[in-house]
Amino acid sequence: MANNSMIFMKHWLNKMEDLTEEQKGKVCYCALKYGLLGVDEPPSDPVAKMAYNFIVPQIEEIQKKFTTAQNKGHAGGRPKKISDQQIWDMAHNQHMTGAEIAKSLGVPKTTVYSSEGWRQRKSEIVLLD
Repeated sequence: MANNSMIFMKHWLNKMEDLTEEQKGKVCYCALKYGLLGVDEPPSDPVAKMAYNFIVPQIEEIQKKFTTAQNKGHAGGRPKKISDQQIWDMAHNQHMTGAEIAKSLGVPKTTVYSSEGWRQRKSEIVLLD
């Protein structure tokens, strides 16, 4: 379960508010190890361990939701109306202007001009996802 990133919730600070700085550091370090590396090593200090035990189930829930969304194909954000490849093809092969492409596809010109396909329109090799 190695991850490159994790979410750290603001309300977790409330759980650690009355801890000493050393205990806070232990809780944060152990939570990061758990969230990023999957290593479940709670702090040895009983008070820090209690705060850690509040955080771990929430980390698991967040990761579960993210994995479910990934498996459903939801990367987040609104889906694109048009593909970068489509814009590149119209600009590069059909030699259309940005305004012509926008009118043809029924999208604002800013959508065309901000696309990777438009930026690479003069390139012979297209590097689009």
